[in-house]
Order: sequence, then structure tokens, then C-alpha cells
Amino acid sequence: MTTNDKLKRKHDIAYACFIPPGLVYLIGGIAPYLAMDTGTAGGVGFLILIPLALAALTSVPLGLYYSLPFWRDRVLVFLAVITLIMLVQLFAEWGPVKFRNLAGLLYGVTVLLIEASWFLLRRGRTYTA
Repeated sequence: MTTNDKLKRKHDIAYACFIPPGLVYLIGGIAPYLAMDTGTAGGVGFLILIPLALAALTSVPLGLYYSLPFWRDRVLVFLAVITLIMLVQLFAEWGPVKFRNLAGLLYGVTVLLIEASWFLLRRGRTYTA
């Protein structure tokens, strides 16, 4: 395995670690606007959000750790910074509920767009054969 392949793998891990928190925020931002009864809402929370939140708890520190060597990748740094901001906002519960839901929804969409741009477009240009 070449050094270029090792760097590519670490870069991929750094980006992939931000997918679970993005999904948690996206689903959490969409869920209040969906019409569902309490049983369905509990099932979604129990079967989808709790496992994703647990994955996010482990993947965010890993993503921050793996993103440190790639500090020149400004998009990855932006992703790490907005993730930290959203975590602070989550624990501080700053702002009204509608603002927090909208911010989470925007964060989730932004993260998934950045992830898609990395894995579909920029990855091939960054690591050419």
C-alpha cells in the first residue's frame, strides 16, 4: 500500500466521520414537521435516532482527530468547525426551539452536500492515480 493510498484512506475517514452527526441533525430537523402519531415518533427515535446519535458520539471526536493532519483542506476544516458549533449549540440550548430545528436542518443538509462533493467530485481530483 502506497503512502498516497494511506493518505486517501485517512482523508476518507475524516470526511466519513461527519456523516452520522449530519444525519442525526437532518432527521431531527425534519421530524418535527412530519405528521406522525406518538408511537411512530417513539419508534423513529428509538430505532433510528438513538443508534445514530451513539455513532455520532464516537465518530465526531474521531473525525476531529483525523481532520487535524488535513488542515489545508479548508472544506474539511469548515466541516469540523460547524460541527463543533452545532455541538455547543446543542448542549447550550441557545435560541428558540424553531431556530434550533432550522439550524440543525441546515447543518444536516450542508454536511451531506459536503460529503457528497468529497466522495463524488473532489476525492478524484485530490488523489489522482
